[in-house]
Amino acid sequence: MGVAPSSIPLADEEDRFTSGNYYTILGVAETATPDEVKVAYRRLALQYHPDRNHGDEQKATDRFAML
Repeated sequence: MGVAPSSIPLADEEDRFTSGNYYTILGVAETATPDEVKVAYRRLALQYHPDRNHGDEQKATDRFAML
C-alpha cells in the first residue's frame, strides 16, 4: 500500500544534506513523481523532527530546517 521510495541509493548523510539539491536530500530521483517526493519528505521529517531526537536536538533541528 502506498508509494515505495525511489530505488536511488542514499548518499552519505553529511554529503546528502550539504549537496543543496533537494532531490538528493530527499533521496529520490529528479524524475520522481509528486507522490514519491511527498513520501520521502514525510519520512525524513519524522526521522529528523527535534521532538523525536532527544539528546541531539540541535543536529535534528538543523537537518529538519533543511527539509
